Amino acid sequence: MTKLSCAKKGACCKFVSTSCDADLGRRLLEMGFMPGEDIEVVTNTGFKGSIMVKVKGSKIALSNKIADQIMVLEEADNKDAKE
Repeated sequence: MTKLSCAKKGACCKFVSTSCDADLGRRLLEMGFMPGEDIEVVTNTGFKGSIMVKVKGSKIALSNKIADQIMVLEEADNKDAKE
């Protein structure tokens, strides 16, 4: 598992959990961030920047601060877990 903010451009991930307050958690849920949901990293400008992801066919831009609170399982990690 890793933070969404650490995922590289083009990475495919699965949403696992958040470590944020209830209001932000509710907003993320409304945007489609649900456990097991596929997330594709479109761009990641790195530290103190922003990250754009694709969730359920929609592109969503998140600050790095918010992306730091989202835990994902990268596709390579997911394959290792199945073996």
